[in-house]
Amino acid sequence: MDIEAVVDELYRLPPDEFTGRRDELAADAKADGDAALAKQVKALRRPTASAALMNQLARDESDSLADYLELGEQLREAQANLSGDDLRRLGQERQRAAATLVKRAVLLSAGPVSPAVCGELDATLLAAVADPAAGQAVVSGALTRALSYAGLGEVDITAATATPLSSTSPAPRTTSGGPPPSPAPASGDGTRRRSKEDQLAERRTAADERLSQAEEDIREAARAVQASMQAELDAEQAQQTAEREVEDLREKLTQARFAVRAAQQQLTTAHSDRATAERAVSAAEKARDKAKRQRDILGED
Repeated sequence: MDIEAVVDELYRLPPDEFTGRRDELAADAKADGDAALAKQVKALRRPTASAALMNQLARDESDSLADYLELGEQLREAQANLSGDDLRRLGQERQRAAATLVKRAVLLSAGPVSPAVCGELDATLLAAVADPAAGQAVVSGALTRALSYAGLGEVDITAATATPLSSTSPAPRTTSGGPPPSPAPASGDGTRRRSKEDQLAERRTAADERLSQAEEDIREAARAVQASMQAELDAEQAQQTAEREVEDLREKLTQARFAVRAAQQQLTTAHSDRATAERAVSAAEKARDKAKRQRDILGED
């Protein structure tokens, strides 16, 4: 196991798996008696969400990323030649290519990607074409944080990639007639320095854990937003369905009211017809009784 292999393995992992696996590899190196490697592994920084996606993009979309970075060379050449037309054309082409790469990075993600992370991806891609050193950091596949370009000068890539810590410090520079180099620290100083380095590593680990928790909170919040958006969509669909049912019921009620009015009119007509029929029966009975009396009188004669 060497630091290059460890970096390659760790920076392929999702951020939430990084810290646990890093600690396992550091413990393995320490168990193998390689304390220097264990320290290097322990000091590796957990990538942010956008850096992890960019690392995955550098591995899975290396050709597309290489084509994109070639635009940086063309842009710098156009700027050197003061070619405004080429700058505008290449700038628009870069924006389209960056948007495509951001979409591909989102598709590579195992979970939801927040707008803030997408913004960091776009900023990192801009920095990558603005500064060749930033481009090299991106294609390394071992970014630890997003990059940004202020519009002038070089991109700050300090602590932006997973570079192993040097086990020895470079010798101090001296000038002719200058003071001699400081003597090497005593063993007690070395112990204190190592103690400070251990404390720094512990603080970095704690910071990584806090960052991991914060990013998990962001992912959870993004999932909650998506869930609420889906719930809102479901509610809108339910409202539309209910409104259609209400309209149907209103139409049925209107038809029912017309049916009631028609039935009432039929009932009124029926009452009138019955009354007429009853009067006709009464008149017929009276005529019958009268005819019967007349016949009885004639029979007596």
